[in-house]
Amino acid sequence: MHLFQCGTRPGSRLVLVIVLAILFSVAGAKAQEVNIHPIIEPPFLIGGKDTVMAHVYTYDLFPAPALDLDIDGDAIVQFTVDTSGSPINVELFQERPEGLGFGDSAVVAVKALRFVVPQTRLPDGSIGKAPVLMQQVVRFRCDEYREYKRTHPNVRQVTRPAPPDPSGAMGWPLPNPEPPPPPQKSDYSTPAMPVQAEEMGIEPQLVGGEEALYEYIRTHNLYPQQACDAAIEGDVLLEYTVTPQGQIVDIKVVQERPSGLGFGDAARKAIEAMSYIPDKRQVKEELYLRVKMIVRFGPENG
Repeated sequence: MHLFQCGTRPGSRLVLVIVLAILFSVAGAKAQEVNIHPIIEPPFLIGGKDTVMAHVYTYDLFPAPALDLDIDGDAIVQFTVDTSGSPINVELFQERPEGLGFGDSAVVAVKALRFVVPQTRLPDGSIGKAPVLMQQVVRFRCDEYREYKRTHPNVRQVTRPAPPDPSGAMGWPLPNPEPPPPPQKSDYSTPAMPVQAEEMGIEPQLVGGEEALYEYIRTHNLYPQQACDAAIEGDVLLEYTVTPQGQIVDIKVVQERPSGLGFGDAARKAIEAMSYIPDKRQVKEELYLRVKMIVRFGPENG
């Protein structure tokens, strides 16, 4: 028997509406029991989907035993993106094949990622940011890795970060974890005296390159509206500190041209969402590097 027939009587329709209302009410109650709140959109990976493999190549994370035996592999990493966009509670969910190091390498690669966390509806009905549980597939392909090494012979390799703690201190993240502690940027307010990156001969690499910065400006509509409407181009000179962990802190707008149109604030917001791949020497000596960057606003990112 079909519920939606042309000859269905009004009384039957009323019963159907009541039944559907009860079902939705029960489903809503169940959702509240587990404290689920809808995500308007998932976190945006800074640098795009290719950033994961960029970390594998740059950090030289392809497991050597697997590469020597010409064995491909995959790993699924589960983690929580906190409100600052950093992965926390990162741990291996699955790896194939096991025992060759694909899982550990994938965990290290994911820990270096950074996300932009969108607004979501919180349990109290307000709109704000909330931690999000995610999974990331990391694929290891011998041929692709060798081809990259062949076509990028001058890519500077950096020190591989330490593998995850084998003690398993990190537990499985809850479906809706408690809000994480505030970012530790305050710890860098009085670090050892920062040194100029140029004077040290060190060039830390922006995750995703400058393309990621300008993509962020485009996708988040950071081009000042007044300047955009008037087809006015501009540029901003920023100066900031890159920590040994790759975070960007102590941002200063040194100069903006033209001034008064919002280019400085827009450039600051964009660079705040970025992070760096620390240089080998910077990590070893725990250097805080003072870096300068010019951010340009033109038709290509308007």
